[in-house]
Amino acid sequence: MKNLKFAPNVFVVKDNYDIVIVCKCEGKCYITIDGKQYRENGSGIFKIHTPVHKITVPQSVLDEAGEYTVHFHPCSSKKDYWTKMDEAEKETFKFKALKKEEGINLYYTADIHSCYESAEKCCTYFGDDLDILVVNGDYGESNSREAIEELNNFIAKLTLGSIPVIIGRGNHDARGNMSELITDYISTDDGKTYYTYKIGPIEGIVLDCGEDKLDGCDEYGGVNYFEQYRRDELDFLKETAPFGKNKYRIAFCHIPFSYKFRDDIFNIDTELYHDWSKELDRIGIDCLICGHMHSYSLCPGEHEEKFEHKYPLIVASKKSGSILGGSAITLMKDKIICRFTDEDHNVTREITIDR
Repeated sequence: MKNLKFAPNVFVVKDNYDIVIVCKCEGKCYITIDGKQYRENGSGIFKIHTPVHKITVPQSVLDEAGEYTVHFHPCSSKKDYWTKMDEAEKETFKFKALKKEEGINLYYTADIHSCYESAEKCCTYFGDDLDILVVNGDYGESNSREAIEELNNFIAKLTLGSIPVIIGRGNHDARGNMSELITDYISTDDGKTYYTYKIGPIEGIVLDCGEDKLDGCDEYGGVNYFEQYRRDELDFLKETAPFGKNKYRIAFCHIPFSYKFRDDIFNIDTELYHDWSKELDRIGIDCLICGHMHSYSLCPGEHEEKFEHKYPLIVASKKSGSILGGSAITLMKDKIICRFTDEDHNVTREITIDR
């Protein structure tokens, strides 16, 4: 497709896929799977005046079909009567559904901060054996659509529109002139950047702390209301049923909210986060995987924390200047193996979590 900027991104949310398509011009966009048309929620009207389209499809439908077709009709002028569309374009993308029961390979990256070249080197660790890509926040400040679209281009290079992606938002992604548009380009649950997800034998949850300081911090200029957002998130956690005991149960959150930070300006909402943690214990996760710290660690045990929790917490990303490190995660029936890896795919440490 000449007007497709790069391959679509297929994000996992609940038991659906949010397929994000970024185009070079405005127009009408939809997806077909086995001849059935899927459209974004436009209240009965195709969204024309936007370069980005997010279309939700049931996982079961795409998994069974193994492919989807993107259709795009450029529109140079939408009128009150007799709107005319330009010549239609379409392209079909193969899709690799997760059908494994064990030996599932996830690659985890966070804290990219626009260092996409380094992140891409890290994320090719599994090669063609990658089953899920996890991108967990701090892609970079959201100062323009072009800056946000660098994220989608990065994902497209790695997945070619054919591998599912789990995505979480970080605190730096909530900054910048266009930060309120980031949710157009990633998966959400009705606009919320926290949600449960299911894919194959995995059940999990994505959490979002928002910013790392209180809303009244002068840096933010009064544009945030994350304190209420986090309280709403606690209500969501309380409404989430325990995950299946025979499932892999993995939670992601950009900020390791149990950590005690050296500067008290970052030690916020401690009681609320303790309640989050108690809910994660109740839900029954195998582990919580985070970023934000720019260095690897495992807790309990390797960093001072503000409260105790039953689940292991792994900070699974690293950043030193423009050089990144991530984690190659393999899910086995009796254990979860997390390997810290660098750009050259060297394993610097391996952690095993018994299930």
